Amino acid sequence: MNRAKLSYDDLLQKTKDQELELIRLAKNRHLLSNFGFYIEESNDLICVAGKDGFYKEVNPAFLKIFGFTSEELLGTSLLSFIHPDDLKQSIKEMEKLSQGKTSISFENRIVNRNGEIITIQWSASNDITGNFIYFIGRDITAVRLSEENLRISQKLL
Repeated sequence: MNRAKLSYDDLLQKTKDQELELIRLAKNRHLLSNFGFYIEESNDLICVAGKDGFYKEVNPAFLKIFGFTSEELLGTSLLSFIHPDDLKQSIKEMEKLSQGKTSISFENRIVNRNGEIITIQWSASNDITGNFIYFIGRDITAVRLSEENLRISQKLL
């Protein structure tokens, strides 16, 4: 076995490279843990769904807005929560996403555990493998109700 001996400078450089790599890895772990904090604390709905139409991961905002446990959400098709009047349009969006396309700013209404109708504005994109879809949703129910109230009051004038 013929191994070349490293010079002092080579060993020093190798040590510096390893230290830099350790620093880089530590920074990445720190960034990911910070990112996780924002997902957990966000008021926006953040989730991962599979191509099978089932949620794979949901953040706490889902539990708060939908009123279901994570087990109930993860064990049920995401289409089952959608308001019947929005189902056709939502299926079209899911088909678009399953073809690898991004969907930005589409809306649908969900019916939560208490029977309340919540309007969500979604943005979604596929992961690099094409197996999962990432969703971010914002509850815009109050905005839509305000718009409707404004339309009604304008008609009365």
